[in-house]
Formats: sequence, C-alpha cells, structure tokens
Amino acid sequence: MKKLSASILLSTVLLSTALRSTIIRGSICSTIFAAGIITASALFSQVSNAETIVVPIGQQGGQQSTQRPSTGITKTQVKSQYGEPNGWRPAVGQPPISSWVYDGFTVYFEYERVIHTVLTR
Repeated sequence: MKKLSASILLSTVLLSTALRSTIIRGSICSTIFAAGIITASALFSQVSNAETIVVPIGQQGGQQSTQRPSTGITKTQVKSQYGEPNGWRPAVGQPPISSWVYDGFTVYFEYERVIHTVLTR
C-alpha cells in the first residue's frame, strides 16, 4: 500500500511539474502528451508485481515411472511389448501420423515408427 501511494504521489508531482513547464511554453499538444506519458507510467508501474512459483526439480513433470515405448521402434515391436491398444486414431497428414491409445499413455507413429509417447491420466 505504501509503495502504491508513493508511486501515485510521485506521478502527481511529475505531472504537475510537466504541466507547469509546458503551459509556460504555451504548447497544448506538449501538455497533453506529457500528461498521457506520466499517467501511463503511473498505471503500468503498479502492474509489474507478480508471484513467483518455485517447483523443486525432483517434482517437475510428475510421476514418470510408467514404462512406455521408446522412439524409433516399430508398430510390431510396440504391439508385442504392450499388447493390443485400447484404441487408435488413423493416420492423418503428410507424413502420415497415427496414434495408439493405451492405459496411461498414447503412442504417436510416423509411418511405422514411434516418434513420441505422451503420458495420459
């Protein structure tokens, strides 16, 4: 609260000084411009406060103990190691990207090879 009051007080002093100096010179455009700049700086100086959230490195990314297919293996290898998928999505795009859904993860394929595995909840 004290920081906010000091910021407003400083802005008011700067505004009145700028207005007096520009009125003496007789330029109404300069007066309006100076008032706008000072008002904007007073408003934005209050917005710059933010909360910092720190997550210990050991807790980032959650639990990743689920075994899942590694990049580069084939669909046949995935099926032999993890069984039939619970569901699948047909290939789309060029190159064709398809996916198989298992309990806890989804496997993405480019042609016949694993390109990525994503954990699901």
